[in-house]
Amino acid sequence: MTIVGEAMLPSFDIFHPEQYESNYTTLEKRVNEFDVFDVPMVFKAKDVLELVFNNNDDSSKRASYGFKYFKKQWIKSEVDAYYLMGRFDEVQFGKIKK
Repeated sequence: MTIVGEAMLPSFDIFHPEQYESNYTTLEKRVNEFDVFDVPMVFKAKDVLELVFNNNDDSSKRASYGFKYFKKQWIKSEVDAYYLMGRFDEVQFGKIKK
């Protein structure tokens, strides 16, 4: 299993909690588009992608979205960050460019 990395945005309230599911669906569609990553990437079954928004603030304003790679696509999946940190190495880290 490969950990792709985490995207982190500046510290401000980016997602309203009531919109979590809608945002999750939008992100799921986007991570499955051909141009989503800025570098070519090859994924394997069971790879994990976790997107964390507003990670530098208190947890009440943090939004985390997990995906697992299955049958050549990313699907929504709950991700336990502590499990991942304890068992896998970070392979790549990405930053959002303006």
